[in-house]
Amino acid sequence: MTDLHWLPPIADWRPRLRALAADPAKAWDEAVALANGRINFVLTNALDEAVRRVFPEGPSGLATKPVRLAVLGSSTLTHLLPAIRVAGLRRGIWVETYEADYGQYLQELADKDSGLHAFKPTAILLALDAYHLTAGVTAGMDEPTAAAALDEAVSHIRETWGLARDAFRCPILQQAALPAHLSVLGLNEHRLPGSRNRFLIRLNERLRTAAEEDGADILSIDDRAARDGLTAWHDTALWHRSKQEVSPTASPMYGDLVGRWLAAKQGRSFKCLVLDSTTPSGAG
Repeated sequence: MTDLHWLPPIADWRPRLRALAADPAKAWDEAVALANGRINFVLTNALDEAVRRVFPEGPSGLATKPVRLAVLGSSTLTHLLPAIRVAGLRRGIWVETYEADYGQYLQELADKDSGLHAFKPTAILLALDAYHLTAGVTAGMDEPTAAAALDEAVSHIRETWGLARDAFRCPILQQAALPAHLSVLGLNEHRLPGSRNRFLIRLNERLRTAAEEDGADILSIDDRAARDGLTAWHDTALWHRSKQEVSPTASPMYGDLVGRWLAAKQGRSFKCLVLDSTTPSGAG
């Protein structure tokens, strides 16, 4: 399930959204309350648009630090940005986002006159799609050739982390590869060195190790896809039509995963202590 199932539905959500601009002094707190309802991607986008109208420059006097998040990737990511901003709102954090030009993440990192450098991000999300990561990987590869391709992919990503870290000295969140490629040999997939499906599994394993060594963090959408089912996260038709790797319907969950990371970086992780007040049977 990619909906925010742990949040309560709000019966009068739409009327409260329409009234958001009526009292700017209370609009932020009301928007935070609306963000903490069980909302889908359509309502998420509507809330983000309303908040941006009320606070074109962002609210003042927040207890949290504003975030400038740069989203760098190889596919269409625009549809994910409202959900990331609303996930920040859910936690009382104002998030500004910057999306690099399509597929230009390396160019923008290297060019000091780019929009990315002008934006001066305080956090970076690197989202590389499964098709980009497996370019050149074919079923006919033998094990040494597949292993060399894997080494090259990991090295490329680590070099990208290095460029980002040297330029901005900010936290880096690496999106795990979404398992968008179907298996070819089913239960015997491990016997096909050039399997794109198997390549991504191995890549994610290597990236987690590399992230520990390099001080990056992993956005584990591969784990979510395993839990929710790939079709909840990826629509092949949308990929071919608009190069959206993550389906819009999964954007609220995607955004919330990013929002959790942003909040954790500010020490705002939620903890819950559950106490059972019932008296055990036979206790006096």
